Amino acid sequence: MGIAAEKNNAVAGLVNFMRNIGSSVGTSVVTTCRRAVRSSIKAGWWSGASPLESRFPERYQWRSTAASHSGMNIADAQRHALARFYAGVQAQAVNSGLH
Repeated sequence: MGIAAEKNNAVAGLVNFMRNIGSSVGTSVVTTCRRAVRSSIKAGWWSGASPLESRFPERYQWRSTAASHSGMNIADAQRHALARFYAGVQAQAVNSGLH
């Protein structure tokens, strides 16, 4: 079982196309993982925003409570607190060149 001689060019083109697609997907995955790791490092080291960081729960609670006291419902206040942490992490990553 082989490939007919007249189809060699088509098969070679298809193999090259799939190799290029695989390379692009691999590059995207590595870039995304690298950014996620860098953001995680920034979150833990500079802002105390990492869920593994011991200060995160108290800071999250404080931000959520402050937002709810300003008139937000609990769910919106919690989303607001997380959004503030994320914005801070992203700003620090850009300012330090770790983006």
